[in-house]
Amino acid sequence: MTVLLWNTTTPVLLQESIAALTGASMFALLLAFILTPPVSLFLLWLYRRTILKGMDQEAKLVVEPPPIIQSVAGKKQPLRIKTQPANSIAFPATGIGLAAHLKRSKSQLRLTYLLAGLVFGLAFTIGWQMLVDQQITPLRTLLFIILFSWPVVLAFNQLFAIGWQERVFRIGLYFTLIIVYFLLIRLAGKGMDLLDISILWFILNGIPTVFLAATQIRKIRAVGPLVMGFFTVGITGTMILPSLFLGQDKGMVAGFESAFQINTIFGDWVTDFIGFIVLGLLGWALLIWLGIQYRLKRINDQSLSIDAIFLLFMIPNSLTLVYSGLYWILIGPLAYLGYKLVKQIGYRKFIPPARKDGKVPGLLLLRVFSLGKRSLRLYDALAKQWLHLGTISLIAGPDLVTGLVEPQEFLDFLAGKTSRQFVQDQTDLDARLQRFDHRSDPDGRYRTTEFFCRANTWKMTMKRLGLESDTVLMDLRSFSRTNQGCTFELEQLLNLVPLARILLIIDPTTDHDFLIETLQSLWKNIPPNSENGRLMEPELLIFEATSGTGHEAQTLMRLLLEQPKLKEWPTVEQLT
Repeated sequence: MTVLLWNTTTPVLLQESIAALTGASMFALLLAFILTPPVSLFLLWLYRRTILKGMDQEAKLVVEPPPIIQSVAGKKQPLRIKTQPANSIAFPATGIGLAAHLKRSKSQLRLTYLLAGLVFGLAFTIGWQMLVDQQITPLRTLLFIILFSWPVVLAFNQLFAIGWQERVFRIGLYFTLIIVYFLLIRLAGKGMDLLDISILWFILNGIPTVFLAATQIRKIRAVGPLVMGFFTVGITGTMILPSLFLGQDKGMVAGFESAFQINTIFGDWVTDFIGFIVLGLLGWALLIWLGIQYRLKRINDQSLSIDAIFLLFMIPNSLTLVYSGLYWILIGPLAYLGYKLVKQIGYRKFIPPARKDGKVPGLLLLRVFSLGKRSLRLYDALAKQWLHLGTISLIAGPDLVTGLVEPQEFLDFLAGKTSRQFVQDQTDLDARLQRFDHRSDPDGRYRTTEFFCRANTWKMTMKRLGLESDTVLMDLRSFSRTNQGCTFELEQLLNLVPLARILLIIDPTTDHDFLIETLQSLWKNIPPNSENGRLMEPELLIFEATSGTGHEAQTLMRLLLEQPKLKEWPTVEQLT
């Protein structure tokens, strides 16, 4: 395989300019790759500190609403607590309702991104074949399509993988496909050997994969793409703008240094800084634009992250092609444009339309805040399934505060407007619930809404969310006597939310005996005239997790969908 670095007709001056531009862009990506993790961690640390400080503060003039249920004398039936081990649950096959809608929605989104990714890869395939082989051959076309499908694998893992086992399986399947291709061409006596294919894979995918890793580290994944995009634009400005305006005219450079009475080295620093500021402002404008697009529901956190994957693979591969002629750099933007176009067509053709009545199931996620990373893993597994069906609400806490940062929240923090995110009083809470987003995004998924609460507003917020939600999932892993906030939440759930809509999660780290004791003690104080107090056979279901695998997350999802209200929930397909 021979790749001509330069088209023989390319002028020497143009060759030098292209080399400088390519080198500057690659260096900008490399430096952005190095800076993104530490800067993102620092910004998230500041963000977390600001949010937690706001949570510790008390809002002014908070008036607690009167009790929703007035207690009266009477008797109620004893509470039965049913603990269901994860490995003992079997579900009947179902072809209707929300379970079927979930399966169909994921399949349609999978098809959309598969077609969009293949168009992206096909554009680069044609470009590389014309560059390397000067013709298009079936076997080489198949090879390049497979190699350029690597971003699709990464996108699918981010979109659908529940647990590391599924990620490893999908990656293993991809590389197995490459080996099968190699064996087939070997049997035919044609093609490259496996080492050459491996080298070519690394040339096309190695650097973008490493760059992508800088933005997809779990701790910084929420803001990594935004930070890396800003640094890439800004650093490119330090390298390109000074050369563009001053570099070709030595007299202008000398005049600039003389006018400001600065030496050559310091002059270089000044011009680099000016370049960073100019394109940095452009990067900031881009972040603001993305925030506006997010608020208008034209993008969401998931589509932004997947777009960033394909963008990171587009840039280095475009710069590689440019050595054979300046016009070759257009292959990358055309490939990305084709990906975006097919994706938008797929959204319109394959994704189910939003319900006109706006009635979608809402899930309230409560948890022990000390779970840390385990909270984020549960949320990730739950969001990849539930958000195809409806919304998720939760009260912000230290466990998820940096893992669920939305673009608009991050921009508000950078602009010093974090305080407006907090619930201040009952009127403010009513207004937020009135504006609650029940609409789906273009990809058919719904959104998660975090409620940031002050020290004296979280209780009333939790009670209102419990009443407004269609189902409540409470993660009580690591629950113990120290978790007084969770005890309050359990009391409110038993008092306000029908037992059939509540599902608790425990595991070996839960103080099981204390939990049962707490539930029975709280049940004694439940008013007999409440909805749960009037039940003839009150029963509360507990899901007992063990391994925390993707299979358990899917079982948990099915348990939620088996709740009576959700089992009978009409889907958009049933209404049309």
